[in-house]
Amino acid sequence: VLVKEAKNLKGRDADGLSNPYVAIKVKNHKTWKSQVHKRTLNPKFDEKFEAKGVLGDFVNNLMLLKVIDRNTDNIVDQTKGDSLG
Repeated sequence: VLVKEAKNLKGRDADGLSNPYVAIKVKNHKTWKSQVHKRTLNPKFDEKFEAKGVLGDFVNNLMLLKVIDRNTDNIVDQTKGDSLG
């Protein structure tokens, strides 16, 4: 899985910014976490995550991606204009 970037995230900190990271979860597998990007609403992650297992586990299960603010542990809500690539 390649996590490229997020755009126009909502600020969760008092200064209107966030310290976002991405958490990726597939059922019955560990959760992968990206590095935290400090004080930004447009982080460029460019991180690759590899998983080992049976292909059917990944094809038949939903992959959940969350963008989370490190300081508050709140999910950084997204609107239609935001994108994950």
